[in-house]
Amino acid sequence: MSLYYDVRVCDSAIGPNNSVYAKGQGPRRRYKVDIYLEGRDLPYVYATTYHLHPTFEERQWTVRRRPSNPDCRLTIWTWGVFTVHVEIELKSGEIIRMRHRLSYDEPFQYERRDEMHTQLADGSVRYTYEPPKISATGSNAAS
Repeated sequence: MSLYYDVRVCDSAIGPNNSVYAKGQGPRRRYKVDIYLEGRDLPYVYATTYHLHPTFEERQWTVRRRPSNPDCRLTIWTWGVFTVHVEIELKSGEIIRMRHRLSYDEPFQYERRDEMHTQLADGSVRYTYEPPKISATGSNAAS
């Protein structure tokens, strides 16, 4: 008998203060992306193994759940959207296999505030993005 666990895989390129970190130019611009778990049953998770796209030099990463990383967060630099294959190992020894299509690029539909960017020491750039403004009727406000 298989139980249902409330655990899901998520991703985001948006950091604190609506910041997005990027390196490089053009179509190969790389973004800093977090892949992590969410859900009510995270306390049952022992570790998570992420299988990345074949173009990554290191394709497989196992992240053990710890107090300092309770959502098994993995940070990567990527220039494309792809499907991550995920194995979630529960404390009981059971393995949950999932696939997650990265969706970190969705916020880039927001307005990028080019005047609000910072060049960082490692060569990356931090941009500030603003979510679309929602009118009282619930639709996006016209620019």
